[in-house]
Amino acid sequence: MEAFQGAGAEARVSEDISADLWRKFAFIAPMAAACGLARAPIGPVRYAPYGEVLLARAVREVLAVARARGLSLAEDEEAKILAFIDSLDGGMKPSFLLDLEAGGPNELDDLSGAVARLGREVGVETPVHDTATAALSAAVKSR
Repeated sequence: MEAFQGAGAEARVSEDISADLWRKFAFIAPMAAACGLARAPIGPVRYAPYGEVLLARAVREVLAVARARGLSLAEDEEAKILAFIDSLDGGMKPSFLLDLEAGGPNELDDLSGAVARLGREVGVETPVHDTATAALSAAVKSR
């Protein structure tokens, strides 16, 4: 860590790396699902009818899976993640959307696909991520 700080990079040591990874996943997977389904940057998704509901449900699903897998996450985790999403520039496109637009390989199986699979393993329903996986898989295969 000293090397990072010495180079001027902001760094910190994680107290719980598994929880930190799931927090990041609870941001990335919902962004990918929502923007991928809409084929739009985050701004239009946020302001579409039910866009905020879609994002909140997608975040909630990831956090529910994490908690069912034994991770200890704060009660306000969803609110923090949604506030961060709300703070993003409206033109921001997640890398998943860029991959879809380019027609190349993407991380669907590692994002919404993983949420859906892991949710089934622990008995957590994941309808948003199930839908994203089905719809986006079909769209990519039909090209």
